[in-house]
Amino acid sequence: MNTSSLRESDQTTPSEPIWSWISPGKKLQRIVARTLIEFSMIRPGDRILIGLSGGKI
Repeated sequence: MNTSSLRESDQTTPSEPIWSWISPGKKLQRIVARTLIEFSMIRPGDRILIGLSGGKI
């Protein structure tokens, strides 16, 4: 489907984003950081991709 076939009302965007970033708690951040350091899981130059599931909506 190309955008020229959409009606003008279909092209509007909400004024506020539906989803916003939610940062993990400090405790979880500390646990992850300690684990990464303890097991040398990340080295300089490594590329990291993080995927999180929000669960059932």
